[in-house]
Amino acid sequence: MNIVFVLLSAVSFAMPSPLHVKPGSALSVREGSLANGGRANEEFSLLSVALAQLPSSASERIVLSYGDRFGKVWKGEPGFFQVALDRGGSRVVIDLSQVTKTGIDPVQLKKALASSKLVASSDMTMDPQDQTTNLTLVMKKPVSLSLATVSGARSQLVLDLKGL
Repeated sequence: MNIVFVLLSAVSFAMPSPLHVKPGSALSVREGSLANGGRANEEFSLLSVALAQLPSSASERIVLSYGDRFGKVWKGEPGFFQVALDRGGSRVVIDLSQVTKTGIDPVQLKKALASSKLVASSDMTMDPQDQTTNLTLVMKKPVSLSLATVSGARSQLVLDLKGL
């Protein structure tokens, strides 16, 4: 008869705290990090996604514009969001909590990002049960990421991507 002893060890892994994007200020997101921000306890819609070239030829801006639950322009702080930049900077995942309606669909998202020098492909999913909309951006090359929110006449989440 063979007796096998198993030694169990209690190992704790420290998860880094998410970075928090404060209203009206920019935040650099490190590879392998998660950032969050925005306002909770409201129901929102995603009105549009726009792409803009920045002065540096290696940089682009993606702007997500928020609406209220009826699809009207939201004028306050954007809804709660989480943005993750994977290790290597090759993928950005955007979780828009409480976004239950969108003014765009996955095909329109692809068209909005078609001229991007940095985004190779995009995917968009909605989960009505969790009341979230998720966007996944796969990059053509590694990027660094900076996030900011805009509140006022329009509520927006701004992602600045820079090719490495």
